[in-house]
Amino acid sequence: MSPPLDTRYHARPRPGEPLTQESTVAKAAGSTNAAAGNAARAAIDTLDLYAVRAALSDEERLVQESVARLIDAEVLPLIQRCFEEHRFPKELIPKLASLGLLGSSLTGYGCAGLNAVCYGLICRSWSAGIPESAASSRCSPRSACTRSGPSAPRSRSSGTCPPWRAGQLIGCFGLTEAHGGSDPANMKTHAKKRGADWVLNGSKMWITNGSLADLAVVWAMTPEGIRGFLIEKGTPGFSAPEIQHKFSLRASVTSALFLDNVVVPEERVLPGVRGLKGPLSCLTQARYGIAWGVIGAAQACLRQLLDYTAHPHSLRPAAGRKPDDPGAARGHGPAHHHRAACWRCSSGA
Repeated sequence: MSPPLDTRYHARPRPGEPLTQESTVAKAAGSTNAAAGNAARAAIDTLDLYAVRAALSDEERLVQESVARLIDAEVLPLIQRCFEEHRFPKELIPKLASLGLLGSSLTGYGCAGLNAVCYGLICRSWSAGIPESAASSRCSPRSACTRSGPSAPRSRSSGTCPPWRAGQLIGCFGLTEAHGGSDPANMKTHAKKRGADWVLNGSKMWITNGSLADLAVVWAMTPEGIRGFLIEKGTPGFSAPEIQHKFSLRASVTSALFLDNVVVPEERVLPGVRGLKGPLSCLTQARYGIAWGVIGAAQACLRQLLDYTAHPHSLRPAAGRKPDDPGAARGHGPAHHHRAACWRCSSGA
C-alpha cells in the first residue's frame, strides 16, 4: 500500500517537477481544466483583452476596419523604406483625403463629423501602422487649422470641399519654441502693430509639416496677449527649413520656422482669440489623439512580438522570452488598461 501523499507546502514539487502521486480523478480533472483553458485562450484576443471592439458601434467598427485596410494595402509596404530614406510619403495624402480622414471629427467644411471614438480609432490605427510618420496628427483638427482662413466661411455654408479637406492645402501649427519647449507662456516670438498690419519676429522649433505647409498658424506675443497669425508659404521674411539627421520620426517632416519682419495683414489674424486659450484649446484635441496613438504603437509592438515568437525557430534562448512569459506580457498590460480608459472617456461609458 502506497504511503499517503504529503500535501504540506514544503513537500510540494518545485515548478516543472511532476507530482509523486496522482489519482485517476485528478488526472481527469486536469484534462478537463486543460481543455477549458485551451478553449478560453482561443476565445481571447490578445490585442483586445477588455473586448473594447465588442462595445463599438457599427459605424465605429467600419471606420476602424477601413483605416486598417488602408494601412495594410498602402502604408506597410512602403513605410520602412521611408524611414530609411528619411522622407515623408506625400503620396499618402490623397488617400487620407479620399477616406475623409483629414479633419474627420469636424462638422461642416465637407468633413465627416465623426464622433470622438471614431477619431480615436483612426489615430490608434494610423499610429499602429506608421508611428514614425506622426500621421495621426494629419487626421486631427489641428491639421485642418486652415479652416480659419478666408475661404472657410464660404466652404462651410456651401458644402463644397475646401482645399485643405482634399489634401491639396497643408497646414502647420507653430507654437513650440526652442528655449521654452512646452511652456508657451515663455514665448519670445512677438508681433507689433504697424499701421493696419502686424510685423512678426521670432522662431519656432519642432514643427510638424513646417516645410510642407502651404499655410502656417503662428502664435506670437502681442500687447493684447498671445494671438494667432496665418502666414502663407513664400511670404517675405518667412522660412521653414526641415530639420535633418533625426534619429526618430524619420518618416515625418519636422521643421523650424523663422520670422524676420514678416508682415501680416489684420484679416490674417485669428479673430476672437487672445491668450493661451487659443493654442491650448487646439492642443487639448491633439493630446486626445496622442492618447489613442500610443495605444496603437504599443499594440503594434505586441503583435510583432507574438508573430516573432510564434515561429518555431525563434524560441531559442537568444530570442528572448516566449509570449506567455509573465515578463513579456507585463509590459503590455498598461496598453490594454489605457485603451479601455480612452474608450470610456470617449464614449462617456
